[in-house]
Order: sequence, then structure tokens, then C-alpha cells
Amino acid sequence: MQNIKCKIDCATASGASKGQIACRVSPASGGDTRIKALRPGHSRRLRPWGGFLRPNLEGVTDMKRFLTLALMVFAMACALSGCVGEGRELSRMGKAVGLDLSGGTLLQFEDSHGGFHGDGETFAVVEADGLAEGLAGLPGWKPLPMTEQVGAAVGGVCGPEGVTMMGRIPEIGEGFYYFHDRHQESADPYDDTGLHGRFSYNFTVAAYDSAEGRLYYYELDT
Repeated sequence: MQNIKCKIDCATASGASKGQIACRVSPASGGDTRIKALRPGHSRRLRPWGGFLRPNLEGVTDMKRFLTLALMVFAMACALSGCVGEGRELSRMGKAVGLDLSGGTLLQFEDSHGGFHGDGETFAVVEADGLAEGLAGLPGWKPLPMTEQVGAAVGGVCGPEGVTMMGRIPEIGEGFYYFHDRHQESADPYDDTGLHGRFSYNFTVAAYDSAEGRLYYYELDT
């Protein structure tokens, strides 16, 4: 360590806390002026500490602590906001298809609904194991494959010989599907016979892959 010779003129500063003094540090003859912290004319409030004088950096330290705490609170708020948003969507979709999805994990979610009429599409993938056993007796749920009407509405048929639905749902060999016709002209919400005889679509379709434990959710409003 290099010894630096300095001239320190100290006096009690007005308004200083007890034990604090104000000092002016100047390099003595032959001092190393390359140390920027000891530049001529530099004034800083110092406090006795361990036989030496150290700058009073309590204000800086407190500010760092405050900023660190603020960032932690902000990060926690963002995380909680994401959890709340995911839980809200799982609850909404679960209610729509008659399932409890509170224990599921939302893997993918897209929603384009908006505008004056609220038209748009919603597509989601939920990881939820163990749902297959209870689906057979629930309203609107039937074993795959889908009917021709439902399959045509979503762009494909899910089943052993089926193709992908909307290009995003993979082929499902074993599972169940759900259909709900939400159109105001529908007499039976679980009947798909009149699905293509109108000028607009308002329906919800879901498909559950029993082997993978994944639920694919889709709703369309035009």
C-alpha cells in the first residue's frame, strides 16, 4: 500500500451531528495528486473511526438500501401481478367448461377479443393432470373424436385419424372434447347442429389430452 502525505484542516462544522467534523483535504508537498479522492480544495464531512477519519456516507448508504428495497418490492409486485392474472384466467376458463383449473398451470394464453362488439379469439394451453376420470359425466363433454360440425368450426377434427385444430392443437389419440354454443339463437348450448346456419359464431371448444394431461381451450366470437 502506498503512503500518501496529506494536509487535513478540520474544524467543527455548524449544524453537524455530535462527533462529526468538517475537514478540507489538500495534498502536502510531494503528495500523489493522482488520487482523485484527495484533490485540492475538496471538502467532506468526516467522522472519527478506529483512529482514522472516514467520510460520513450514511446518506449514500441509506439511499442504496432504499433503492434496493424499492426494487425488491417492485419485483414482488410484478410477480404477484402475473400470478393473479394467471389465476384469474384459469378461473374464467374453468368456469366456462365446468372444471376446476385452480391447480393447473397456464402454459400458453392468447386473447384477441376487443372492440365495440368484443369480437375475437381466445386460445390457451393448460397443464392439468388427472381430469379425464371426471369428464365423461360433465355437461358438454364427450369422448373424442369431435363431430363433423365442431371439427369444421375449429378448422379440423381431433381424434385418432384427425388433424390439428386451428393449426395449434396437436393430434389427440385419447381424450375428451367440450362444445358450448353461446350464440343467442342456440336452443341447446350443447347441440352443434345449427352451428353453421348463422351469420356469426359464438362458441367455446376445449379438448383434453388424457395421455399428456393437457387441456386445449378455444373460443370464437364474430
